[in-house]
Amino acid sequence: GDTKVMGARLEQATDHMGAGSVMYQWATYSGVLSASDISAKHAALGGGGSGAISSIALDSGSVIIEYSGTLKSSSSVTGPYTPVAGASSPHSVTPNEAQAFFIAE
Repeated sequence: GDTKVMGARLEQATDHMGAGSVMYQWATYSGVLSASDISAKHAALGGGGSGAISSIALDSGSVIIEYSGTLKSSSSVTGPYTPVAGASSPHSVTPNEAQAFFIAE
């Protein structure tokens, strides 16, 4: 499938997956990315697998990821990505790292 990149500031009142969007790969950053940063990260991601991230929500300080397939994570956008142990959809992530990247394959 095609790789899709989304940048957003997450707030409680935001519909993160409005209009039926499907996100194949997802990442969080501690600061604002420039247009060239986003382009470089998009180019590094490659194609998506058969899974998909269908919903992302913020709930009491945790990020809730709904997905199909296998949820994988990495500390680097270029990987390597490894399966998240014990993850099932929806999966709750407590943001305690400087950055974390997730894909569903």
